[in-house]
Amino acid sequence: MNIFFDKKRNAFVHDEEQSPFFWGAQDELLPLSNEKNEFTYKFKLLKTNQRVGPLIGVLTSKTKNGHVAGNKDLYVNLQKKLQSSGGLSFVYTLDDIAENFINGSFYVIEEKKWVQATFPFPNIIYNRISLRSEEKTEQFLKHKLEAMNQQCFFFNPSFIDKFSMYQLFKKNAYLRPLLPETSLIKGQEEFKNFLTLHPKAYIKPTIRSQGNGIFLVKKEGNGSFFYQKAETKKQFASFQDLWDHVESTLQKYPFIAQRDIESAKIENKKYDYRILSHYSNKEYQLTGVGIRTADINQITTHVSKGGSIIPYKQVRKASLEKVFYWILQECGKSLSNEFGDFLEFTIDLGRDDSGKLWIFEVNAKPMSFDETEIEEARIQALVHLFYEKSIFAPEPSI
Repeated sequence: MNIFFDKKRNAFVHDEEQSPFFWGAQDELLPLSNEKNEFTYKFKLLKTNQRVGPLIGVLTSKTKNGHVAGNKDLYVNLQKKLQSSGGLSFVYTLDDIAENFINGSFYVIEEKKWVQATFPFPNIIYNRISLRSEEKTEQFLKHKLEAMNQQCFFFNPSFIDKFSMYQLFKKNAYLRPLLPETSLIKGQEEFKNFLTLHPKAYIKPTIRSQGNGIFLVKKEGNGSFFYQKAETKKQFASFQDLWDHVESTLQKYPFIAQRDIESAKIENKKYDYRILSHYSNKEYQLTGVGIRTADINQITTHVSKGGSIIPYKQVRKASLEKVFYWILQECGKSLSNEFGDFLEFTIDLGRDDSGKLWIFEVNAKPMSFDETEIEEARIQALVHLFYEKSIFAPEPSI
């Protein structure tokens, strides 16, 4: 059926005589009105008995100048795909939440612009908060609890830090062999002991992503230490000299030390797999795989840090994808059992020269992929998920 938004009245209405109709998580009344003017926008939504939807809320953050933060292309493409099949999405932040409604913004495809409107609590909330600190605020925790009390389906519930992920997966007997030895750096002695056991290690902040803050340390045979962070390379005569250099950095926030894995190489460059997964039909699906290579002089494969993209088909193997599938099931189940509904995530997997796979990181808030086909598959998978977790059956075009 069609619903309409009257910008002058800031109200959504419908024009079908067989009233009443309801929408949102708490079945808010959708008023009947036949009045239309140049300020009226039309949307197609699905109808199940007297309920209309699905209504999807995308929760995100604000920038310092008050604008919506995050992947705007993702928000726009979700709206386009939803509207092609009978759904409606809106974007909002924690500051937009009132007691019984939300002041969000929807995207008008024909006019290529965002329009503010008042919405009921949606059927589904897709958490795209971009700041870890924001997820720890009382405001976020209160909204998350209230959304669940109002029968909103809320995913993904939170960021996860690297050490929490390591501790969680270590409990899983199937995943434990895929984890490089990792330790939380609590002080000088822990750091020194780890490098004694593992002379080459990556030092990573537990709460940052995209390769930010990572540095490499290698203990040489003569007792000296090699250090590299991005383009900066240094040699230290002793561990104490190394510690004096990194101590202030390690005190800013928690860091882990992760044993280096000698990754397999393509054209003499190490590479890893970026695997995107979404939940569907009671299992975690393989949505897409990206391959990232590190420059010969770089320590990470992140494109923003000098890494490169190569086509997945160059290394694709059906037998390997069966292993990917198995890893996704175990990671997804572990995450959801521990933290709540983790229905979208990426895994950074490495592969050593023997062919063994290693789990480096899991990202609960995937960034956009440069590969267009993966981003398109992502939109398709998310919309499938929205319908699957609502009472509205998607139309055949999905």
